[in-house]
Amino acid sequence: MVFTAMCFLCDHWRSAAIATSLLTCPTLLAIAFMLPETPKWYMSKGRHADAKKSIVTLKYLSGREDEGSYGKFQAASPEKTYTMKDLLADKKIAFHALILCTLWFATSLSAFGSDLNSGNLLGDFYVNQLASGAVTAFAKIVSIRYYIVWISPLPYEIDEHVSN
Repeated sequence: MVFTAMCFLCDHWRSAAIATSLLTCPTLLAIAFMLPETPKWYMSKGRHADAKKSIVTLKYLSGREDEGSYGKFQAASPEKTYTMKDLLADKKIAFHALILCTLWFATSLSAFGSDLNSGNLLGDFYVNQLASGAVTAFAKIVSIRYYIVWISPLPYEIDEHVSN
């Protein structure tokens, strides 16, 4: 929706591209310099002290208290590194991976199809894009609110209030 608003306000595609890229610069700089690397990555490299610091920083940024989650995280860290060969070794896992790939393909195809043909819709192009963006944003908010509980969180992200 922000991109649509920028395109509406800018008179040329180059100025719209520059404006939207300038909007993302503060976010990218904050991610690059303020957020730590994930504890999982530190653990995989054997950098346990950095993993502890990362967990403390992430807990602080999310507003949660650190209740000794490093021990839980360390206990939950797998010893083995898996490859694509492991994904295809078991028939059941390979079947689930095939279904997942098919779903992603269908989702991408429908999203690109609707985006690329949105200029052919009746009415104002920008109003159509804003309406499409609003519906997509609403659907994502609803799906995150009601269906994220099905995904089991990592040990350092456990929060009892999520299921309420």
